[in-house]
Amino acid sequence: MHVTKWIQLFSTHADAENAASKHDVLAKAKAALGLSPEAIPDTSLCAGSSNEHVPWELVPSDLAAHDVIVLTVEDLDLRAAVSDVRHLTRSTTYIESFNAALSWISSRRGDNIIFVVNMAAFDDSEAAVFNLMTLRNDFPQLPIVILSRTFKQNDFGDERKAIADCSLKIPTNPTVLALSLSSARACVWRRFIAEPQASGDGTKADGDGT
Repeated sequence: MHVTKWIQLFSTHADAENAASKHDVLAKAKAALGLSPEAIPDTSLCAGSSNEHVPWELVPSDLAAHDVIVLTVEDLDLRAAVSDVRHLTRSTTYIESFNAALSWISSRRGDNIIFVVNMAAFDDSEAAVFNLMTLRNDFPQLPIVILSRTFKQNDFGDERKAIADCSLKIPTNPTVLALSLSSARACVWRRFIAEPQASGDGTKADGDGT
């Protein structure tokens, strides 16, 4: 519950332009979470902040069973954020080609992987959308987080659900990135719970197996 509320409050006001506004947003988030004013230092809201101030206690520990694959070009902002959250996961691998990432994911059947995608790694947006939609169709159990400098705000909802579970604008910070990994994983579980899964013959399986 804490993570969900934090995501909603943070992402809604992620575009606050000045420090005063950001600190006000953080104060409201703390109040909504029932946390003391000292629980999360205000610097955790700022991109590029040290992981010393990241509220890791808000991030579920189940990320430790997952490998994170990062498709990216040489983006120092993203790599810095990933570096600060890699201790939460089982492993982190950087890949600069979608085909190489696809091969890696396919070899693992998409299990226990979270795919983080810098959209700048694609030549154009049409190629990005086509490849990600194909990937989502082939591996519906794969949590996907996409990032771009062209996004106006973070989205933890359904805006880009055809290609990703969460989308973040770059630069981001360790707090938001870590929460997006957990949120993307939760989105996959919600889909599998809400939607009847296909059986081996392509038909939808009944809930009671009859």
